[in-house]
Amino acid sequence: MEKYSKLGNEPIDKLLLTMALSACTGMLTIMLYNTVDTIFIGHFVGSQGIAATTISYPINMLLPTIGMAIGSGAGSLIAHNLGKKNVEQARSFFGNAFTLALALCSLFSGLCYLLKGMILTAFGATGETLAMATGYYQITLIGMPFLGSWMSMNQMLRGEGLARLAVNSMLLSSLLNIVLDALFIAWFDMGINGAALATVISQVTGWCFSVSIFLRKQSAMRMKMKYFVWKKARLVRTLALGGTSFGWQASEAALLILLNKVLLQHGGPMMLAAYGIINRLQTLMVVPAIGLNQSFIPIAAYNFGAQKYGRVVSAFIKTIVYGLIGSYTLVAIVWTFPEFFVGWFTQEKALIDLTVNGLLFVIVCLPLIMLQTTGAAYFQALGQSLSGLLMTISRQMILLVPLLLILPSVYGTDGIWLSFPLANGLIALFTVTIFIPVLRTLGRKEAAIPLPGS
Repeated sequence: MEKYSKLGNEPIDKLLLTMALSACTGMLTIMLYNTVDTIFIGHFVGSQGIAATTISYPINMLLPTIGMAIGSGAGSLIAHNLGKKNVEQARSFFGNAFTLALALCSLFSGLCYLLKGMILTAFGATGETLAMATGYYQITLIGMPFLGSWMSMNQMLRGEGLARLAVNSMLLSSLLNIVLDALFIAWFDMGINGAALATVISQVTGWCFSVSIFLRKQSAMRMKMKYFVWKKARLVRTLALGGTSFGWQASEAALLILLNKVLLQHGGPMMLAAYGIINRLQTLMVVPAIGLNQSFIPIAAYNFGAQKYGRVVSAFIKTIVYGLIGSYTLVAIVWTFPEFFVGWFTQEKALIDLTVNGLLFVIVCLPLIMLQTTGAAYFQALGQSLSGLLMTISRQMILLVPLLLILPSVYGTDGIWLSFPLANGLIALFTVTIFIPVLRTLGRKEAAIPLPGS
């Protein structure tokens, strides 16, 4: 069990930052799927192409999240069991989670294909946008079972503290995606269908690489039939904890569907294209928050299982501090040169002006969501699934949705953009209020533990 002891013994700063660096690298590479696709589409197809991919984005984000959520829940349980030296139980959680992710992502991908017309129309697609979105959407659905189960494997590798191996698969896949984007879109002039095909091929490649990690026994988990046999208790616990991660992405997807409709109502396809660019840029700016949270979960789960509560408190505080520093550094850079970054995606002057105006509103308080996501990660690490889920959806569903329904009618398009900093500031204040007593309780529990030999 020495190979897992670093989660309970290494200095929190070193452990958190090392794991976060790997996780951030992984998140950046996987985010390149949508970012690079959008860049190529913006330059070779135009704003209509960006609008089309933005329409289908909620489903392309939500389906693999099923696998990611299952893997995240299982990763917490794997880390917790490794902290208690229960390796066989950890392997059973792994096998059940992997097969469940593959099965559910396959099932929902098939349903989404059968209902593609109804889904895209409900998301706001019409006319030429609908035709372009349909081609992109139905091709990317092919890769969803692979992407979902691949994301589950990567989350479980992080549960072991093996984030570097997860990153390697994502680096390979993302680099291949960039090459194929250039080949299919720029060289063969395949448009957004070429972007979709490049993405699917890259996802299947990443999936194969991750499977090989377990087959080559680089992980303590094993791909054996005895671990693939579903056990109800394992599945229930995995899904309960995974609900926190899924709740985040599901609420984001629901928010995007509403936002697409509001954007089309107040500005048409050009407004939708502007948010498509803003969404890609803001996603990149919260990479430190996501990476640190993914690193915090196994650290907190392991140390809570080992009754090292002081390390849990330390990891919680440092995750937030480092996340705020990292995210605000990126925000400051983008805020200083907004036209440069928007220019990655388009050269249309009207679209650049519209996007820059919204971007500066949206990102000013963006890093503050670090507090909410770390709070949700804490509850997930401790197995408190309902609290984690409520914490997860509070910003999107309780704050942002009402603001998006009210403010645009008063302030027009500026009301859409103003909704984001207001929601982010309010959720940060709420999180501080909730967690001050939580951290104090952990401190008291740490002080109550007898010293060895006493």
